[in-house]
Amino acid sequence: MYEIAGAIETPLLIYNATKNMLFGHYARLLVDLDLSRNIFYEIMVEQAGYTFPVEIEYKGLPNFCMH
Repeated sequence: MYEIAGAIETPLLIYNATKNMLFGHYARLLVDLDLSRNIFYEIMVEQAGYTFPVEIEYKGLPNFCMH
């Protein structure tokens, strides 16, 4: 999980429900973002020779123009 979070930015915490696989369709992580850089809304994950997109949803971002 830290490897996937590392593709976004610096992972700080994986929530217990995610770590213990209590939820099936999404992971919740605390990530330290550098907001002076572009942020990603999708990353590609490769697992066992299979590549698939993973959508990223951010919570708690400040309201400012990203352009």
